[in-house]
Amino acid sequence: QHTLPSQSMGVHRVPFTSAQFTYEGREHELAVGLDEGHASVLQAFADQRCLCKGLKAHGWIDFLKQLQGPAFRTSLTLLPPHGKGMRLYGKGPESSAGLIWDRDRLDLSTAYMWPSGYFAKSDYNVTSDGRLLNGRQAALVTLDRLLKDNATRTFRHELTGGEIVGREMPYNEVLTYVRGSCGLIGIFARSLHVQDLLFVMGIRALVRRALPGAGDLPLFVLDPEHGARPFGRAAQRKLLLEYLSFVN
Repeated sequence: QHTLPSQSMGVHRVPFTSAQFTYEGREHELAVGLDEGHASVLQAFADQRCLCKGLKAHGWIDFLKQLQGPAFRTSLTLLPPHGKGMRLYGKGPESSAGLIWDRDRLDLSTAYMWPSGYFAKSDYNVTSDGRLLNGRQAALVTLDRLLKDNATRTFRHELTGGEIVGREMPYNEVLTYVRGSCGLIGIFARSLHVQDLLFVMGIRALVRRALPGAGDLPLFVLDPEHGARPFGRAAQRKLLLEYLSFVN
């Protein structure tokens, strides 16, 4: 593990706000190599094994420093098959990238889980020793319930409690322990905005520095409509060439 800069130095996004990287129609040109590690993660998405967490740009250094220390609880989201049909917590551009864990590589035996449409706000309703406040205990569900809800795209409206099926789902919450690079399998950007893609490429270098055991994690673009799409070396080269032609 390496020492990270202080949070006051920040992690900054490239000012290139309006440009979008073209992905559609270029899948063959942007195909990833077999050695890049995307295939196993895409299979994990297909199998509903991926737990994801979006982070604000100013929160990366602090979060990676936490990962360098003892295990701690953090809120993750279990995505539906292929990563489609669910919006994550937070919004871009302030929360434009995040991390992916494989739930099979984490110990979920002490995890707390809440369904889509129920906003547990665990930062305020779970104490440091794990006690649940304000009705959060009664609202807990099982992993099987989350998997079933995701597969059928079923959730309850936050205000009315009515069942909704087949629409884009709000995030669920899996509050569990994480530590170091254990279970980490990828990094994602939440859009095809050029600044988000450049940002996530830089984040991978930061993660590799902070957690050498993670290695070169594969990159993905993740959104509710398209799910998880690989963003490999060919796409990164094209992005840099297009960006450089723009700034020159």
